[in-house]
Amino acid sequence: MLGCFDRRSGPLVGCLAAGLGLALTACGTNVPELMKRDGDLFWEANFLLEEAAEADVDVDPSLYQAEAEKITACSFLTDEVTEQVYEGEPGFIEEVLMGAGDLLVRVVPVTQVEDCAAAVEAYGSELERLRHRLGPRMTAEEHAR
Repeated sequence: MLGCFDRRSGPLVGCLAAGLGLALTACGTNVPELMKRDGDLFWEANFLLEEAAEADVDVDPSLYQAEAEKITACSFLTDEVTEQVYEGEPGFIEEVLMGAGDLLVRVVPVTQVEDCAAAVEAYGSELERLRHRLGPRMTAEEHAR
């Protein structure tokens, strides 16, 4: 019999390997994508806050609260990036260790990373609410062009 029950590879080894692979790809947060999203929101917030000031639209305090929560939840990541920037280029061993750490964070739902991701999304939702209050205007991306 072939497939999951192939006697040559042991009982269920193929299915277990496939299941483990699927489970690992379905959990965790992609940290580089999270950092990119956070950076995109930074520029979007600057643009929207300028638009709100020009249009004399009050900014809901929940936006500032969401921003503060995002900063707190994601400080461990931003501190690490800042440290790496100021320390210079990592050596080969450091790159290998960082790659292994990044892989681990990508496949294991680490509480701090998941909290950061949730805070980034909450902040993005608050920015979306402000965007709707401002009405049909250019987005930050359109403005940059």
